Amino acid sequence: MKTELKEISSNTKQLIVIVENDRASKDYQKVFNKIYKGIQIPGFRKGKAPVKYVESNYKQYITEEYFDKYAANTIKKP
Repeated sequence: MKTELKEISSNTKQLIVIVENDRASKDYQKVFNKIYKGIQIPGFRKGKAPVKYVESNYKQYITEEYFDKYAANTIKKP
């Protein structure tokens, strides 16, 4: 992971965080699997809906959960 802090003005800073693709993919997959197993979609057993359907209809929710759980923690670590 790389971090860079740019000074835009005297009271404004920009933080750039670059996370390795492997780590980000693994963390995203953990969040996806947790959500996938808990989703109840009419016509399918719990956790048995098609992956493509869940990806397309819940992508925003999964992405928000990923940032809440993993990306935010990555930034806070020294």
